[in-house]
Amino acid sequence: METNPSSPNRTETKTSGVMYLYLVYLALAVIGTIVTAISSGTGYDIMLQLPTWWAQAAYTALCVYAFIAIVGHKPNAIRLAKLQCYIVIAINALAISHYFFLISITEEIGFNPGAEFFRQVGGVIASAAFLLYFYHSDSVVESFPPAERRWLKGDRTAIISAVCVFILLIGAAVWHEIKDTEREQSGSYVIDDDAEYYDMFEIDMDSLFDAGFPEEPMEFLNDEEEAAPAPSADDFE
Repeated sequence: METNPSSPNRTETKTSGVMYLYLVYLALAVIGTIVTAISSGTGYDIMLQLPTWWAQAAYTALCVYAFIAIVGHKPNAIRLAKLQCYIVIAINALAISHYFFLISITEEIGFNPGAEFFRQVGGVIASAAFLLYFYHSDSVVESFPPAERRWLKGDRTAIISAVCVFILLIGAAVWHEIKDTEREQSGSYVIDDDAEYYDMFEIDMDSLFDAGFPEEPMEFLNDEEEAAPAPSADDFE
């Protein structure tokens, strides 16, 4: 059967130039998230860093999943792409608003935007532009017909599970911080099988006396002893 050369070739309309640009954007997002996670290092309290690590891992997995879905023209590709854009807008908008909140309550900080601030603003602008493309582009409608778009089996479960785990980690971190604050304010120490926490500023003196420490302060000279007088000139004649 002879193919009509004037008929449009569907393989040429599956991926537009803007969609290729979005794929590059996803790749840069994955690289940037990994670099940020590595450069941040390990703090003094791992419990407080677990929510951040989980969020970075879940976001990286979402970007990789969206990349694979778009390249493979899966039914969930556009929904994943929109979700990724909404997450970027929400996180960066929250970070930007927090920055301006610090400026409003702290006069010393001033307005001195750095590279991170401009990266956050750029993330909001880029994600908003891609959202407009996904909603209003004819090439997207042609390549990913709205009637065929749907979540694949397990997508909703994975997304809801990731959010629930993040919320639980946030709650655990807050509870851990509250307990640490209460322990510091009470000035007590806790001894268990795994770790010992001592308050160096409040010591039980009774336990020290029971261990053999004298109750009276030590003196270098007794009352009956007097220090030897200083030598005079007559002692050398």
